[in-house]
Amino acid sequence: MINNITIEESILVNGIEEFRPTITLNSTHSGDQANRINWSLTRYTTDASTVTEANKVKDVILGNSIGNFGKINYFKGGYNGAQASFRDLYSADGTLLWRIEAVTPGVHGNNISCSVRNQKASGKNSSFELEVQDLNTTVIASDSRYVTTVTTANLDFTTGRSLAFSTTSLVQIYFMPVVNSLARNVTIDSTHRVFRLVPQRLAPPLQRISSAFSGGDTGFARQGASVLSLFYLSNGIDSTQQTPSKQSLAQGLIKGITSLDGINLASLALPGIYYGDPDFDAVFEKAVDSVNKSTPESGLRSAVFELPPGIDPDRAKLLADRLDNERIVLIAGTQLMRGANGLLVPNVGSSGSYLGYDLSRAPNLSPAASYSGSLVRNVISVDTLTTGSYLDRMSDAGIEVLLFDSNLGGYRFCNGLTTSRQLAKRYRSISRTLDQVKTDLYLALQWCRSRPNTPALQSEVASACDTYLYSKLRDGWFTNLEPTICSAANNTVRDQLEGRLNVRIRFTPSFPADNIIVSTIMDISDDLTIQTSV
Repeated sequence: MINNITIEESILVNGIEEFRPTITLNSTHSGDQANRINWSLTRYTTDASTVTEANKVKDVILGNSIGNFGKINYFKGGYNGAQASFRDLYSADGTLLWRIEAVTPGVHGNNISCSVRNQKASGKNSSFELEVQDLNTTVIASDSRYVTTVTTANLDFTTGRSLAFSTTSLVQIYFMPVVNSLARNVTIDSTHRVFRLVPQRLAPPLQRISSAFSGGDTGFARQGASVLSLFYLSNGIDSTQQTPSKQSLAQGLIKGITSLDGINLASLALPGIYYGDPDFDAVFEKAVDSVNKSTPESGLRSAVFELPPGIDPDRAKLLADRLDNERIVLIAGTQLMRGANGLLVPNVGSSGSYLGYDLSRAPNLSPAASYSGSLVRNVISVDTLTTGSYLDRMSDAGIEVLLFDSNLGGYRFCNGLTTSRQLAKRYRSISRTLDQVKTDLYLALQWCRSRPNTPALQSEVASACDTYLYSKLRDGWFTNLEPTICSAANNTVRDQLEGRLNVRIRFTPSFPADNIIVSTIMDISDDLTIQTSV
C-alpha cells in the first residue's frame, strides 16, 4: 500500500535548526481510493524500546509528525483525474475499428456530436465522412462544426491516430487495430482485411455475424447502418480534485512569488486574483515587495493586477492610491473572447492581454498607442463601460481599461497609465523606458568593474554611454539628451577612495501625446467678403 518512505535531514539556517527532519509517505494507490488508507506512528529510541515519558528526550522529533504519534491518520489529497469523452465505432461484423476521443478531458466532451456517412471500401483502404460539432455553447460559430474525410490510408502507424484531425482542437480519431497491435508489440500489415472495413455500428452485434461479407444476409440488423447519424461522445469525467480554499491558494501564491526572487522576470501578473480582496492582501503585499526589491542586476520587475468585475471608478481610485507605484498597473474589466474553433470564452481577465501587448513593443511606445497592431484580438465585448465620462474617470484614477476604437474596429487599451501619482512617472511607457535604460547600462558597463579609476577609464565609460543613449535618441526614446558626464567634475578623490565611479546622464523621455487639443479660430477681416447668389 505504501511504495515509498522518504526521511529528509534537518536543515540548518545560520547555525539554527530551521527545518527539522521530515518523513514522507507515498501510497501505491492512485486516485481518491488512496484516501481510504490510514497510518500511524510509534516512537522508538535507538535501543528499539517503546518510548516512555522518561526517555522521550532521546527521540528524534520529526518536523511534520508532531502530534501524530499513536494516532490514526488517513492519506489526503488523492483525486481521480479527468477522463476524456470517447465513442467507439464498429464494423458490421462487430470488429472494433475507430475511436473518436475528445482532445480535452472532462464532461464537456459529452456534448460533442458526431455523424458518419458515405462509407466506402476501395482497394486496400476504406474511408468515410465524419461530421463533428461542439454543442457546449449556445452561440455556434461556423468553425465549431466541420466535416472531414477519414481514411485508413492516412494513418500515423506509430500511434494509430488518423492524420485527418491533426489540426482540430475538438477530437482526435484512432484506428484501434493499429493501437491494439502496438499494445501487444506486434505489427499489423496495411493489407489486412480490417483496413477495408467501414464503421456501421456504435456497438458490436448481439451475435457474431459470419455471413455479412458473403452476401447471404443484407438485412439492416445484420449489416449495420449506412449512416450513423447524430451520436454523442460519452464517458467524459471531470477531475474530482477540489478547488483549493482561498487560504491555501494564497499560501501557494506567496510561496510561488517568493521562489521568483532573484530571477530575471520582466513582469508579474495574478490572473483571476482580484486586488482589494482581503483574503489575498498578503499575496499582493508580497508581489509589491517583489517589484520594489527588483534591481538591474536581478532584472527590474513590474506587475499587473486585476480589479474585481464591475468595480466603480471611485472604489478603483481608492485601491490605486494604496499602491502609488510607477511599476504597477491596475486593470479593470473582463472580456468575452472568441477561442479556438469559434468557442466563446467568458470572464477572461485583461492582465494577460495587457502583458502581451506591453512587453512585445518598444519601451517608449504606450500600450494605448492607436495603430493597426494595437487591437486586442478576438475580444467580442467587455464588462466595463465605453462611454467617455466613464473612461475619463477611470483614467483620472490611474486605472487601465479596454475601449472600443471605432476607427480601428476593435478593442484596445485606453490610457497606458500606472498607479503612480507623480505626473512624470504615471505613464507606463516612461517607467519602461527608464527601467530599460538602467538595465542596459548596467549590463553594458560590467567590463569596467574593478579597473583602475583613471581619466582614461572615465572617458571610455562616458563614450560607451553616449553611444548607447544617442542610438535611443534616434529611435525616439528621448526628446532631449545631454552628453554623459564621467570625469573629475563628478568623481572626487573621496569617490575613488571608496571605489565609486560616478556617471551622470540626463535626458527627457518621450511622453505620449494623450490629449490632442485643436484650437479653431474663425477670422472675418475687412478683406473678407461673403457673396451670396439668388
